[in-house]
Amino acid sequence: MRGQPLGGQGALAWQPQALRLSDVDLRLGRASLRASGTVLGAGPPLVGTLNVPAASELLPGARGRLDAQLNISGPGWAQASVQLQAADLAYGDQAADTLRAQLDLDRPRDRLSLQIDAAGVRLGERRLALQLAADGGAADHAVHLSLAHDGQRLTLDGRGGLLDDGWRGRMSDGTVDGLPPQAWTLAGPLELELRRTQQSVSRHCWQAGAARLCADGGHAAGVVDLAAQVEALPLAPLVALADADVAVDGQIDGRLRLHRDAGPLLGEVHLSVPAGELRLPTPDGGRRRFAHGGARVDGRLEASGGEVSVQLAPASPGEVDLLSATLRLPPLPAAAQAPLRGTVAAQLPDIGLFEAWLPQLAGLAGRIEASLQVEGTLGAPRLTGEAKLLDGRAAVPELGIELHEAQARLIAAAGDTLRLTGSLRSGEGTLRLQGEGSRLPGGVRAQLALQGEQVQVFDTAQLQAKVDPDIDIAFADGRLTVGGEVKVPQARIHAQDRPAAVQASPDVVVQGREAADRPPLGARADVRVVLGDDVRVDAYGFQGRLGGAVRLRQRQDGTAAVNGQVKVAEGQYTFYGQRLPVTQGELRYAGGPPDNPALRITAARQVGTVNAGVRITGTARAPTTQLYSTPAMPQSDILSYLVLGRPMQQAKSSESDLLMQAAASVGMRGGGTLVKRLGQTLGFDEAQLGGDGNGGANLALGRYLTPRLFVGYGLTLAEQTNAVTLRYTLTQRWLLEVVSGLTQTADLLYQLER
Repeated sequence: MRGQPLGGQGALAWQPQALRLSDVDLRLGRASLRASGTVLGAGPPLVGTLNVPAASELLPGARGRLDAQLNISGPGWAQASVQLQAADLAYGDQAADTLRAQLDLDRPRDRLSLQIDAAGVRLGERRLALQLAADGGAADHAVHLSLAHDGQRLTLDGRGGLLDDGWRGRMSDGTVDGLPPQAWTLAGPLELELRRTQQSVSRHCWQAGAARLCADGGHAAGVVDLAAQVEALPLAPLVALADADVAVDGQIDGRLRLHRDAGPLLGEVHLSVPAGELRLPTPDGGRRRFAHGGARVDGRLEASGGEVSVQLAPASPGEVDLLSATLRLPPLPAAAQAPLRGTVAAQLPDIGLFEAWLPQLAGLAGRIEASLQVEGTLGAPRLTGEAKLLDGRAAVPELGIELHEAQARLIAAAGDTLRLTGSLRSGEGTLRLQGEGSRLPGGVRAQLALQGEQVQVFDTAQLQAKVDPDIDIAFADGRLTVGGEVKVPQARIHAQDRPAAVQASPDVVVQGREAADRPPLGARADVRVVLGDDVRVDAYGFQGRLGGAVRLRQRQDGTAAVNGQVKVAEGQYTFYGQRLPVTQGELRYAGGPPDNPALRITAARQVGTVNAGVRITGTARAPTTQLYSTPAMPQSDILSYLVLGRPMQQAKSSESDLLMQAAASVGMRGGGTLVKRLGQTLGFDEAQLGGDGNGGANLALGRYLTPRLFVGYGLTLAEQTNAVTLRYTLTQRWLLEVVSGLTQTADLLYQLER
C-alpha cells in the first residue's frame, strides 16, 4: 500500500451489542497496531499499542513519530488509561514539536486524571503552546488551562465534572497577559457546558483597569447565539499592538449580537470612539496633530439584508464629515453573485499626515476629496466615482525643488477602469499627467503620459535643470515600459574638483552595507534626451556649453545602453592657470553604459606661430592624454608652452614645481616619462610619478644637497596635500629619515641590499 509492505493477522467477533478483538497485529511499513479485548459489551479489557516511527509512511506529506498505549474496560468504558507521545509532527501548515497526553479514568471509584502538554504548535502563522490538566473525581475535579501565543497567555482555573454526553465546568479564576492595556482578569465566574449536541458559555466579563469586555453564547439544535460588549477600551495600546508609530487618544465602546438558525444570519454591531486626535510622526522627529470629532460604526443584519455605516466626524461642528460610508449587504450567508450597493464620501483636509511615510518630501500639504459608489457583487465588488487632490504642494530637498499647485483627479469608471488626470508646477514650468488603468482577465494594464514645459527638476548648488518631458509609461503582462523624449532647454552644472576614486567591481559585496536594489526584471526603457541651446557646465576646469542628443535604452535584464553623442558647442579648459579654448569636444555613445562614453576632446593654446594643445581620447573609465604641437617639438616644450607660454629653456626655477604638477596631471600613461625628463632638465636627482592607492597620482621630487643629505618633496595631486622628507645617511646601512606633512614622523632605518 503506497509502496509500503502491508501485512497482519487477528480475529474479530461481532455479536449484537458486542465486539471483540483477538491478537490483532497489523503492520504497514514500520508502523504497527496491536490490540486485543472488548470494544463493545462485557468482556476482557481492550489493550492496544500503536507505534508510528515515520508518519509519512501512513500519510503522504506528513512527518513525525507517534506512540500510544490504551487499556479500556467496563461498560461504557468506565475505566480507561490512555498514553500518547508524539514529536516533530507536521502536516501542511500545521505542526507540533512535542505532544504528550495521559488520561486515567475510573468511574466506579470516581477518579479522573488528565494531563496534556503541547509545545511548538503551529497553525498556519500562529504559534501556540497548550497545557491542560484535570485532577479529582469524575463528577468533580480541578481544571487548569494555559494557552500561550506570541507573548500572550490565557490562564483559567476552576472545577468541572463529566456528564453522560459531555462535560460541564465553572472557571473561577482567569488572567490574560500580554494584551493591552494591561493584564486582564476574570471579573466573575465563567460557566462552560460542552455536550455532543449543544455547547454554551455563560455571560462573563474580563476587566483591565477601567476597560471591560463581556461575552456569552451558545449552540444548540442548529441555533447559534453570540453576544459581546466592550466598555472603555483604550485605543492607544491597541495601536501600539499593531506596531504603528501613531499616538492616539480615546477609547472604544460597543456591543455585538449575532443569531443564526436555519435562516439568514441576524445581528447588530455598534462601536463608538469619542472626539480626540491622532499624532503622527514627522521626518524631523516631531508629531503632527490630526483632530477629529469622534467615530461610529453601526451595522445590522436582517432576513431581508443588512447595512453597515461608518462615520468620522470633523473636529469642528457644522463641517462636512471626514468620512461617511454606507454599505448595503444581501442576506448572509450569500452567494458570490449577490449584489452590493453602497456609498463612500471622504474629506481629508491635510495630506501632510502622510509626510512621515514619504521621507523624500518636506512641507507636504493639500487636501483630498472623494465621492465613491460601491457596486458589483459580493464576490467581485467594484468602486465607481472619483477622488481629487486639491492645492497640493511639497518640497523635494534632495533635488532642491518645490512642487506646488498640484491637482489630480482619479475617476473609477464602470468596467474596472481607472482614469487619472492631473498637473503640478515646479519652478515656472508645468507638468501634466494623464493615464488609464484597467483590470482584465489577463492581468492589470495601465498607461500614463507625462508632458510639460520648463519643468524644474533640479535646483541645487551643483545642478539646476529644466526639462520638457514627453514620456509614455505602460504596464502590461507584469512588465513596465518607459518611452518618449526629454528635452533639456536649460541646465547649469557646477562641480568642484575632487579626488579620483577607485571604482569597485559590480560584484563586490561590502559587509554591513545593504546591497543596492537592481532594476526589476521585465522593466524596459527607450528614452531620447535632447540637450537644448542653454546647457552650460562649469566643472573640473571646464566652462562651456553642451549640445547633442542621446538615446537611453534599458534592456529587460536591467542593464542600460546609450547611443548618440554630446558635443561641446563652445568652451574653454583651465589648465594650470591658462584658459585653453576647446576646439573639439565629443562624448560618443555606441551602445555602452551611460558612464563610459568614448572621448574626443582637444584644447589648444596659440603662442605666436606655435600651436600647443592637449588631446584626450579613450573612454571615461580609461582616458588617454596626449600632447601635440605645430610645429612638432619635445613633450616638455609643448607642456611649457601650454603652462607658461614659452619653451622649456626659458622657464624660471620658481616655475619648476608648476611644470612638474602639470606633467603629472597629463596622466599616468606617459606622464611618468615626461616627469623624469622634466626632472633631469630642471636638475632634480629624483623625479617620479606614482599612484596614491585611491586612483589618484603622487608626484615625488628630490635632490641631494650633500652626498649624505637628501631633501624630498611629495605632492598628492588630487587632494593637494604635501610632505617634506629629510634623509641623512649615517653609515652604509643606517639612515635617519624625518617626514613632515599631515603627520610628523622620525624613523631610524636599517638598509639591506641583495
